[in-house]
Amino acid sequence: MIDNPDFTGLDSVFVSPVVQVKIPNSGGSAEFKYQVPVYQDVNGFQQVIDWRALATVVWVF
Repeated sequence: MIDNPDFTGLDSVFVSPVVQVKIPNSGGSAEFKYQVPVYQDVNGFQQVIDWRALATVVWVF
């Protein structure tokens, strides 16, 4: 199958509300982020992102 580079590339802008929870008396925290695109521009026909959720746990020693 030959790849068609005319259908590559994505420019997007997201709104990303975040909730961060810090664990008291420790170096731990958790972050939950929900991202919604407010602008997307693609070349040709492509799949785009409707929304995405990200979770992060961080521990600093």
